[in-house]
Amino acid sequence: MPAVSHAYVTTHTTWRRFITGVVVFAFVVGVVLVLEQSRSSPTVSMPATGVVSVTGYAQMSPAFGSTDSTTVILTSAEESALRQAISTLPRFTFPGGRPLLCMEQDTVFTISVARTQGAAPTWVATADLCPAPGVLYIKNAADPHQAVVRYCNLKEFIASMFPKGAVAGTLAGLRFCDTANHS
Repeated sequence: MPAVSHAYVTTHTTWRRFITGVVVFAFVVGVVLVLEQSRSSPTVSMPATGVVSVTGYAQMSPAFGSTDSTTVILTSAEESALRQAISTLPRFTFPGGRPLLCMEQDTVFTISVARTQGAAPTWVATADLCPAPGVLYIKNAADPHQAVVRYCNLKEFIASMFPKGAVAGTLAGLRFCDTANHS
């Protein structure tokens, strides 16, 4: 029987431990990803009650942001239609998992839900041009995690909310949905 060198046994044992470690690490990462994915709902929803308002802007510029806002309070029928539409918006994941940082703050529109008119909003969805046009950032006071969805399917609905000529900046920002790969 040939003799087995000590170097061979040590190398073999080291590689076996390394491969076992990699497999265990991959398994743990997979379990964490599955748990995180199941924890986050595939859809988002607006609160079922409250006053819903949509804010658009007459001016948008990288230097000065969004200015000259116009806010409309939705009717009950409009609220229902918006809730339904938002519940169907697809989630958006940034390449690399994190959004890029932006110097400019061009808000295309904002949707807010408050318990009563004039109260602080408990749910806010903000559409910014940067870092990705066509993306809506949703913050819920009851949940510290921010949901990110693609809003391009809301384009016509949002545009129809405002008086003609009142929100030229918002309408210009909504046109980016035509060029973005998010719709």
